[in-house]
Amino acid sequence: MSDDFSETAEVIRVPLAPAFQSHISLEEIGESLINGGKCMAISYFGDKEKQPEKSELPDILGTTFSLWEKTDEQLLTLCPELTGYWKFPTKKAGWTWIDAQKKSVMLYRQPCENHFRATIVLGEASVNAVLDSSELSDTLKTKIEETTAYAEGRSILIEIHTEKDLDELLYLLPYKLK
Repeated sequence: MSDDFSETAEVIRVPLAPAFQSHISLEEIGESLINGGKCMAISYFGDKEKQPEKSELPDILGTTFSLWEKTDEQLLTLCPELTGYWKFPTKKAGWTWIDAQKKSVMLYRQPCENHFRATIVLGEASVNAVLDSSELSDTLKTKIEETTAYAEGRSILIEIHTEKDLDELLYLLPYKLK
């Protein structure tokens, strides 16, 4: 048996679920495993020592940067006193953009390559109001119903790749204020 696995190794391609796709290349995954299997961040920005700049977003988000900006516009319409800031909550999450009104977080956003992840936490009364809505898409209804209910509410994650994804998020934002 040869010690050189490159001659006998077979390449197996496994599609990743969207929640596990990120900006990290296969070479970097291999490098990470070789270097002790360090945890990789969900956010494009995983280096705790380097806080991102909003000016970096257009290059990272690509065509979805306009969707990020539309989210900003909608949030400011709903909450004129809204502020945003970067936070590094965990090594797994990486740098996350937080939109907050006073001390209440409205939305968490994680930039990824060519898309972003948005998480909104809704209390049970808001969840019930959303689920009772006749305008709710079946996809979003299922997503909400499948989330775990905690004392502080349900965390609803939406991966924003398209206008349709953004519409789901924008539909939920007013319920956050109820």
